[in-house]
Amino acid sequence: MGVQSTKDPQNDLAVRSAAKNRRNSFCLTKKQIHSFLSAHAQSGCTEETIRQYQAAILSFYEFLPENKSILPDSLAQWQETLLAQGYSSRTVSARISAVNTLLDFLGRRDFQCHVKLDRPEAELPALTRDEYIKLLQEAKRREDITLYLLVKTFAVAGMSIQNLDDLTREAVDCGAVKTERKRYSQTLVLPAPLRQELLDYAMREGIRAGPVFRTKSGRPFNRSAVTAMISKLGEAAGLEPGKANPRSLKRLYQNTFADYQRQADAWMANCYARLLEEEEVQVGWMAGKG
Repeated sequence: MGVQSTKDPQNDLAVRSAAKNRRNSFCLTKKQIHSFLSAHAQSGCTEETIRQYQAAILSFYEFLPENKSILPDSLAQWQETLLAQGYSSRTVSARISAVNTLLDFLGRRDFQCHVKLDRPEAELPALTRDEYIKLLQEAKRREDITLYLLVKTFAVAGMSIQNLDDLTREAVDCGAVKTERKRYSQTLVLPAPLRQELLDYAMREGIRAGPVFRTKSGRPFNRSAVTAMISKLGEAAGLEPGKANPRSLKRLYQNTFADYQRQADAWMANCYARLLEEEEVQVGWMAGKG
């Protein structure tokens, strides 16, 4: 008499499905990233190349979900996200290439992305101050003080999204944000009106130390989440798609500051020319002669 199988067909199907999913994904670790960078440094890659690899790969690592699982379409999704954030095709291609090189190193070429970007390289027109005001008005209409202050911080203080975590309660208290990187340091002075708003916000949110901008769970905002929030705000405010992002807001600060700098330089040059003319009339060699 044969022995009857006790296997559950549905359970067996679930096991096979889970095994298939494991084969179609893998978790990226920081140890793997370190091994990749070390191997390429030892192979003779320049320090600048290693730095670019590191920046691109860590950006991708941050994009991944909490379990850092890479799926077959993860790289393609990241590519679309970067384009939506306003990065040029050239920049996106360079970042995708860096991650493709990492995947080749790890023996996971099946997860690479080789979609050729045919998008025009011309950048969108610069964000205007009127459009910036529309962003603030839309955030105020929504009664979203966090988003309102995020937009202001990028456009008024000229802060990069990479340095957002450096904007701490301690920095607001002293009125300046200090950023330290391996070969670069910078101090951003917070304009008085913005500093007061940030101080009021921190006190109201009960933030006594650490990053000012946080999620409801108390964790610092993810860069991709901040960019997505500002992008959606721009759409609601009627701005051209792709114009509202941290990078365009920082560029607005730079352009505005440069315009005022040129005006100040022209005024100083004019004042100096008038001074020289007055001195020439007073004691110049040809003074008093027709």
